[in-house]
Amino acid sequence: MKDKMMLYGVTLARRFNNKQKEIFLNEVITNCNKLNKKTSFMTLHNKVNHVCNLVINDLKSAKTIVCASYDTASKVILPNYKYYPFNPKLNVKQESYNLILEVVISALLLVLAYMIVIKTINMTLWIKILGIVCCVIIVLYCFFALFKGRANVFNFNRNSAAIALIMHLVEHVDNDKVAYVLLDKSCNSYEGLKLLKENVSDHQTIILLDCIADGEKTVVAHNNVDVSALLKEGYIDKKFDDTDNTLGYFNKCIMICKGSIADHRFIVKNTRSKKDYRVDVDALNVLYEDLKAYLEA
Repeated sequence: MKDKMMLYGVTLARRFNNKQKEIFLNEVITNCNKLNKKTSFMTLHNKVNHVCNLVINDLKSAKTIVCASYDTASKVILPNYKYYPFNPKLNVKQESYNLILEVVISALLLVLAYMIVIKTINMTLWIKILGIVCCVIIVLYCFFALFKGRANVFNFNRNSAAIALIMHLVEHVDNDKVAYVLLDKSCNSYEGLKLLKENVSDHQTIILLDCIADGEKTVVAHNNVDVSALLKEGYIDKKFDDTDNTLGYFNKCIMICKGSIADHRFIVKNTRSKKDYRVDVDALNVLYEDLKAYLEA
Protein backbone atom coordinates (compact mmCIF):
# COMPACT_ATOMS: atom_id res chain seq x y z
CA MET A 1 0.00 0.00 0.00
CA LYS A 2 2.89 2.39 0.72
CA ASP A 3 4.07 2.32 -2.89
CA LYS A 4 0.56 3.18 -4.08
CA MET A 5 0.43 6.09 -1.62
CA MET A 6 3.77 7.36 -2.88
CA LEU A 7 2.57 7.19 -6.48
CA TYR A 8 -0.90 8.71 -6.09
CA GLY A 9 -0.28 10.82 -2.99
CA VAL A 10 3.10 12.30 -3.99
CA THR A 11 4.13 11.71 -7.62
CA LEU A 12 0.60 12.17 -9.02
CA ALA A 13 -0.78 14.23 -6.15
CA ARG A 14 -1.69 17.22 -8.32
CA ARG A 15 -4.93 16.49 -10.16
CA PHE A 16 -6.51 19.94 -10.27
CA ASN A 17 -6.36 21.20 -13.85
CA ASN A 18 -7.04 19.29 -17.07
CA LYS A 19 -3.37 18.71 -17.88
CA GLN A 20 -2.67 17.24 -14.43
CA LYS A 21 -5.76 15.03 -14.70
CA GLU A 22 -4.66 13.81 -18.12
CA ILE A 23 -1.25 12.77 -16.77
CA PHE A 24 -2.92 10.94 -13.88
CA LEU A 25 -5.43 9.13 -16.10
CA ASN A 26 -2.73 8.05 -18.55
CA GLU A 27 -0.72 6.53 -15.69
CA VAL A 28 -3.76 4.67 -14.32
CA ILE A 29 -4.69 3.34 -17.76
CA THR A 30 -1.10 2.19 -18.35
CA ASN A 31 -1.12 0.30 -15.04
CA CYS A 32 -4.51 -1.25 -15.84
CA ASN A 33 -3.26 -2.39 -19.25
CA LYS A 34 -0.38 -4.19 -17.54
CA LEU A 35 -2.95 -6.03 -15.42
CA ASN A 36 -5.13 -6.79 -18.48
CA LYS A 37 -7.93 -4.71 -16.99
CA LYS A 38 -10.43 -3.06 -19.31
CA THR A 39 -10.75 0.73 -19.05
CA SER A 40 -13.23 3.16 -20.55
CA PHE A 41 -14.34 6.75 -20.13
CA MET A 42 -17.66 8.07 -18.89
CA THR A 43 -17.84 11.64 -20.14
CA LEU A 44 -20.02 14.73 -20.18
CA HIS A 45 -19.22 17.70 -22.41
CA ASN A 46 -21.18 20.93 -22.61
CA LYS A 47 -20.55 24.67 -22.40
CA VAL A 48 -20.54 24.60 -18.60
CA ASN A 49 -18.96 21.26 -17.68
CA HIS A 50 -16.25 18.93 -18.88
CA VAL A 51 -16.41 15.75 -16.80
CA CYS A 52 -14.34 12.60 -17.38
CA ASN A 53 -14.84 9.59 -15.13
CA LEU A 54 -12.57 6.58 -15.62
CA VAL A 55 -14.20 3.14 -15.48
CA ILE A 56 -12.14 0.02 -14.76
CA ASN A 57 -13.72 -3.35 -15.70
CA ASP A 58 -17.21 -3.75 -17.15
CA LEU A 59 -19.67 -1.35 -15.52
CA LYS A 60 -22.85 -2.88 -16.97
CA SER A 61 -22.23 -6.43 -15.72
CA ALA A 62 -20.86 -5.37 -12.31
CA LYS A 63 -22.82 -6.15 -9.17
CA THR A 64 -20.63 -3.87 -7.04
CA ILE A 65 -18.99 -0.59 -8.05
CA VAL A 66 -16.21 0.92 -5.93
CA CYS A 67 -15.57 4.59 -6.54
CA ALA A 68 -13.79 7.69 -5.26
CA SER A 69 -13.12 11.18 -6.56
CA TYR A 70 -9.75 11.62 -8.24
CA ASP A 71 -9.79 15.40 -8.69
CA THR A 72 -7.92 17.20 -5.92
CA ALA A 73 -9.55 19.90 -3.86
CA SER A 74 -9.01 23.61 -4.21
CA LYS A 75 -7.21 25.34 -1.37
CA VAL A 76 -9.18 27.26 1.26
CA ILE A 77 -7.97 30.17 3.35
CA LEU A 78 -10.66 29.82 6.01
CA PRO A 79 -8.99 28.86 9.32
CA ASN A 80 -10.16 25.54 10.81
CA TYR A 81 -12.11 24.62 7.69
CA LYS A 82 -14.32 21.56 8.32
CA TYR A 83 -15.65 19.06 5.80
CA TYR A 84 -18.99 17.37 6.56
CA PRO A 85 -19.22 14.16 4.46
CA PHE A 86 -22.87 13.56 5.35
CA ASN A 87 -24.18 17.14 5.53
CA PRO A 88 -23.96 19.09 2.25
CA LYS A 89 -25.78 22.09 3.74
CA LEU A 90 -23.03 22.63 6.30
CA ASN A 91 -20.44 22.26 3.54
CA VAL A 92 -22.18 25.05 1.63
CA LYS A 93 -21.92 27.23 4.74
CA GLN A 94 -18.20 26.53 5.02
CA GLU A 95 -17.78 27.39 1.33
CA SER A 96 -19.73 30.62 1.83
CA TYR A 97 -17.55 31.68 4.76
CA ASN A 98 -14.41 30.92 2.77
CA LEU A 99 -15.72 32.85 -0.26
CA ILE A 100 -16.55 35.89 1.87
CA LEU A 101 -13.06 35.82 3.33
CA GLU A 102 -11.48 35.56 -0.12
CA VAL A 103 -13.63 38.45 -1.42
CA VAL A 104 -12.61 40.65 1.50
CA ILE A 105 -8.91 39.86 1.06
CA SER A 106 -9.14 40.38 -2.71
CA ALA A 107 -10.92 43.72 -2.21
CA LEU A 108 -8.18 44.88 0.16
CA LEU A 109 -5.51 43.82 -2.34
CA LEU A 110 -7.27 45.71 -5.16
CA VAL A 111 -7.39 48.81 -2.99
CA LEU A 112 -3.66 48.35 -2.42
CA ALA A 113 -3.13 48.10 -6.19
CA TYR A 114 -5.06 51.32 -6.72
CA MET A 115 -2.97 53.09 -4.08
CA ILE A 116 0.22 51.88 -5.78
CA VAL A 117 -0.96 53.40 -9.06
CA ILE A 118 -1.79 56.72 -7.40
CA LYS A 119 1.51 56.87 -5.55
CA THR A 120 3.72 55.98 -8.53
CA ILE A 121 1.97 57.91 -11.32
CA ASN A 122 4.22 60.96 -10.98
CA MET A 123 7.45 59.10 -10.25
CA THR A 124 10.27 57.95 -12.50
CA LEU A 125 9.70 55.49 -15.35
CA TRP A 126 11.28 52.52 -13.58
CA ILE A 127 9.19 53.05 -10.45
CA LYS A 128 6.07 53.33 -12.65
CA ILE A 129 6.96 50.05 -14.33
CA LEU A 130 7.55 48.40 -10.96
CA GLY A 131 4.19 49.71 -9.75
CA ILE A 132 2.42 48.39 -12.85
CA VAL A 133 4.03 44.97 -12.43
CA CYS A 134 2.91 44.84 -8.78
CA CYS A 135 -0.63 45.82 -9.78
CA VAL A 136 -0.78 43.16 -12.50
CA ILE A 137 0.39 40.49 -10.04
CA ILE A 138 -2.25 41.57 -7.51
CA VAL A 139 -5.05 41.59 -10.10
CA LEU A 140 -4.06 38.17 -11.44
CA TYR A 141 -3.90 36.73 -7.92
CA CYS A 142 -7.39 38.07 -7.15
CA PHE A 143 -8.76 36.69 -10.43
CA PHE A 144 -7.39 33.19 -9.95
CA ALA A 145 -8.25 33.09 -6.25
CA LEU A 146 -11.89 34.05 -6.83
CA PHE A 147 -12.74 32.53 -10.20
CA LYS A 148 -10.24 29.79 -10.98
CA GLY A 149 -9.32 28.55 -7.52
CA ARG A 150 -5.91 27.35 -6.39
CA ALA A 151 -4.86 23.75 -6.13
CA ASN A 152 -4.15 22.40 -2.67
CA VAL A 153 -0.65 20.94 -2.46
CA PHE A 154 -1.32 18.07 -0.01
CA ASN A 155 -4.28 15.76 -0.64
CA PHE A 156 -3.59 12.53 1.23
CA ASN A 157 -6.97 12.32 2.94
CA ARG A 158 -9.04 13.93 0.21
CA ASN A 159 -8.67 11.78 -1.76
CA SER A 160 -5.31 10.26 -2.71
CA ALA A 161 -5.61 7.50 -0.10
CA ALA A 162 -8.93 6.38 -1.61
CA ILE A 163 -7.37 6.28 -5.09
CA ALA A 164 -4.40 4.27 -3.77
CA LEU A 165 -6.74 1.79 -2.08
CA ILE A 166 -8.88 1.38 -5.18
CA MET A 167 -5.85 0.71 -7.37
CA HIS A 168 -4.63 -1.86 -4.83
CA LEU A 169 -8.04 -3.55 -5.06
CA VAL A 170 -7.91 -3.44 -8.85
CA GLU A 171 -4.60 -5.28 -8.70
CA HIS A 172 -5.55 -7.98 -6.19
CA VAL A 173 -9.33 -8.59 -6.15
CA ASP A 174 -10.35 -11.62 -8.18
CA ASN A 175 -13.96 -10.93 -9.17
CA ASP A 176 -15.09 -9.80 -12.62
CA LYS A 177 -18.42 -8.66 -11.16
CA VAL A 178 -16.68 -5.72 -9.49
CA ALA A 179 -16.06 -2.45 -11.35
CA TYR A 180 -14.19 0.64 -10.24
CA VAL A 181 -14.92 4.26 -11.13
CA LEU A 182 -12.57 7.17 -10.53
CA LEU A 183 -14.80 10.23 -10.37
CA ASP A 184 -13.95 13.59 -11.88
CA LYS A 185 -15.25 16.82 -10.30
CA SER A 186 -16.56 15.05 -7.22
CA CYS A 187 -14.20 16.57 -4.69
CA ASN A 188 -15.00 20.22 -5.44
CA SER A 189 -18.52 19.45 -6.69
CA TYR A 190 -20.83 16.49 -7.41
CA GLU A 191 -20.65 16.47 -11.22
CA GLY A 192 -18.80 13.16 -11.57
CA LEU A 193 -21.11 11.52 -9.05
CA LYS A 194 -24.18 12.75 -10.93
CA LEU A 195 -22.76 11.33 -14.15
CA LEU A 196 -22.21 7.96 -12.45
CA LYS A 197 -25.81 7.98 -11.22
CA GLU A 198 -27.01 8.28 -14.81
CA ASN A 199 -25.03 5.18 -15.83
CA VAL A 200 -25.85 2.66 -13.09
CA SER A 201 -28.98 0.76 -12.15
CA ASP A 202 -30.82 0.43 -8.86
CA HIS A 203 -29.73 -3.19 -8.33
CA GLN A 204 -26.01 -2.33 -8.36
CA THR A 205 -24.27 -1.60 -5.05
CA ILE A 206 -22.10 1.52 -4.93
CA ILE A 207 -19.21 1.72 -2.47
CA LEU A 208 -17.95 5.28 -2.13
CA LEU A 209 -14.59 5.86 -0.43
CA ASP A 210 -14.15 9.36 0.93
CA CYS A 211 -11.45 10.63 3.33
CA ILE A 212 -10.07 7.30 4.57
CA ALA A 213 -6.47 8.30 5.39
CA ASP A 214 -6.78 9.79 8.86
CA GLY A 215 -9.35 10.17 11.63
CA GLU A 216 -10.35 9.03 15.09
CA LYS A 217 -13.57 7.34 13.98
CA THR A 218 -14.55 5.25 10.98
CA VAL A 219 -18.11 5.53 9.70
CA VAL A 220 -19.73 2.92 7.49
CA ALA A 221 -22.85 4.70 6.24
CA HIS A 222 -25.33 2.83 4.07
CA ASN A 223 -28.80 2.54 2.62
CA ASN A 224 -30.47 -0.74 1.56
CA VAL A 225 -27.22 -2.74 1.98
CA ASP A 226 -26.04 -5.24 4.59
CA VAL A 227 -22.68 -3.94 5.85
CA SER A 228 -22.13 -6.35 8.74
CA ALA A 229 -19.09 -7.87 7.00
CA LEU A 230 -17.38 -4.46 6.91
CA LEU A 231 -18.01 -3.45 10.51
CA LYS A 232 -15.36 -3.71 13.20
CA GLU A 233 -15.30 -2.84 16.88
CA GLY A 234 -15.30 0.92 17.24
CA TYR A 235 -16.76 1.59 13.79
CA ILE A 236 -19.88 3.72 13.55
CA ASP A 237 -22.74 1.94 11.78
CA LYS A 238 -24.89 4.69 10.24
CA LYS A 239 -28.01 3.73 8.34
CA PHE A 240 -29.71 6.28 6.10
CA ASP A 241 -33.22 5.69 4.76
CA ASP A 242 -34.31 9.04 3.37
CA THR A 243 -31.24 11.16 2.85
CA ASP A 244 -30.25 14.39 1.13
CA ASN A 245 -26.54 13.56 1.22
CA THR A 246 -24.33 11.60 -1.18
CA LEU A 247 -25.95 8.25 -0.38
CA GLY A 248 -29.23 9.60 -1.72
CA TYR A 249 -27.89 9.46 -5.27
CA PHE A 250 -28.12 5.66 -5.33
CA ASN A 251 -30.63 3.01 -4.33
CA LYS A 252 -27.95 0.78 -2.74
CA CYS A 253 -24.90 2.59 -1.42
CA ILE A 254 -22.12 2.27 1.15
CA MET A 255 -19.97 5.25 2.08
CA ILE A 256 -16.83 4.80 4.18
CA CYS A 257 -15.15 7.76 5.80
CA LYS A 258 -12.77 8.54 8.68
CA GLY A 259 -13.03 11.64 10.87
CA SER A 260 -14.13 12.78 14.29
CA ILE A 261 -17.24 13.78 16.21
CA ALA A 262 -17.76 17.43 17.17
CA ASP A 263 -21.00 19.05 18.31
CA HIS A 264 -22.79 15.74 17.61
CA ARG A 265 -21.74 15.89 13.94
CA PHE A 266 -19.24 13.86 11.94
CA ILE A 267 -16.49 16.08 10.56
CA VAL A 268 -13.18 15.72 8.73
CA LYS A 269 -10.48 18.21 9.65
CA ASN A 270 -7.46 19.54 7.75
CA THR A 271 -8.67 18.85 4.21
CA ARG A 272 -8.03 21.48 1.53
CA SER A 273 -5.03 22.78 3.48
CA LYS A 274 -1.31 22.10 3.85
CA LYS A 275 -2.16 19.94 6.89
CA ASP A 276 -3.66 17.17 4.75
CA TYR A 277 -0.54 15.00 4.85
CA ARG A 278 -1.34 12.36 7.50
CA VAL A 279 -1.98 8.72 6.59
CA ASP A 280 -2.75 5.88 8.98
CA VAL A 281 -1.19 3.13 6.83
CA ASP A 282 -2.06 0.33 9.25
CA ALA A 283 -5.75 1.31 9.28
CA LEU A 284 -5.67 1.67 5.50
CA ASN A 285 -4.32 -1.88 5.16
CA VAL A 286 -7.05 -3.20 7.47
CA LEU A 287 -9.72 -1.49 5.37
CA TYR A 288 -8.16 -2.93 2.22
CA GLU A 289 -8.28 -6.49 3.62
CA ASP A 290 -11.91 -6.04 4.71
CA LEU A 291 -12.98 -4.64 1.34
CA LYS A 292 -11.09 -7.35 -0.55
CA ALA A 293 -12.87 -10.06 1.44
CA TYR A 294 -16.23 -8.32 0.96
CA LEU A 295 -15.76 -7.97 -2.81
CA GLU A 296 -14.60 -11.58 -3.27
CA ALA A 297 -17.40 -13.10 -1.13
